[in-house]
Amino acid sequence: KVEKAIGSGEKVPVEEEKKTAEVARKSLVAIEKIKTGEIFSKNNLGVKRPGNGVSPFRFWEYLGKKAQRQYEKDEMIQPQ
Repeated sequence: KVEKAIGSGEKVPVEEEKKTAEVARKSLVAIEKIKTGEIFSKNNLGVKRPGNGVSPFRFWEYLGKKAQRQYEKDEMIQPQ
C-alpha cells in the first residue's frame, strides 16, 4: 500500500492543471506596432497572457531579428 501511495515519482500535470496552464502562462507580444522588416527590440517586444504563443523564454532569441510580417499593438508574435 505504501509503494502505491508514493507513486512513480514522475511529475506530470493533471488535467485541471493543463487547462489552467494556457491562461496562466505568457507569450511574446508586440507592445507597439511593428512593421515588416523592423528589428525586434526591448522597445517593441513584451510579454502578456495568454500563453498559447511564442514562449517568453525565447525573448532574447528574437531580439535583433527582423519581423517577417507586420504586427499590431498587443498582437502575439508568431514563430519565425
